[in-house]
Amino acid sequence: TMLRRLAESGVVVSKDKFLAALHPICGDLTFAEAFARTGRLVNLSTSTTSLGATLLLNHIIAPNVLVRSAVQASCALPGVMRPSTLLAKARDGSIVAFETAGLLFRDGSFQSDIPMRELSAQFHCTHFVVSQVNG
Repeated sequence: TMLRRLAESGVVVSKDKFLAALHPICGDLTFAEAFARTGRLVNLSTSTTSLGATLLLNHIIAPNVLVRSAVQASCALPGVMRPSTLLAKARDGSIVAFETAGLLFRDGSFQSDIPMRELSAQFHCTHFVVSQVNG
C-alpha cells in the first residue's frame, strides 16, 4: 500500500514507475517534436535541488528533453516522488541523460509557483491567465 511504501522508501510513488506509466501517453516525444507536430507551446516548470533555480522547460530551452521526463520532474515533491535527472533524445534517437552536470530536478513551485518572470523573458508576456491544479 501507499503508506507502507512511504514508510519503507520515504516516497509514495517510484519515479521509475511513474515515468514508465507516462510512456504510453507521451512516448519518447521531445518538446521540439511536440511543437513541430502541433504548433502548440508546452511549458513545464521545474527547479533544481541544489542551485535553487527555476527552469522553464519547453521547445526553446530544452528542445531534446523528453516531455514525460519533464512531467515526472515537475511532479517530484518531498514524500511523493524523489527529484530526478532529465532525459533527452540524442541525435541517433537513443535516450540519454540531459546535459545538466548531474543536477536533479523537482517541482518548479519550490522556487516560483507560477514562473511569470521566466515566461516574460522568453515570450515577452505582460499578462497571464493561469489554470493550475494542485492535488
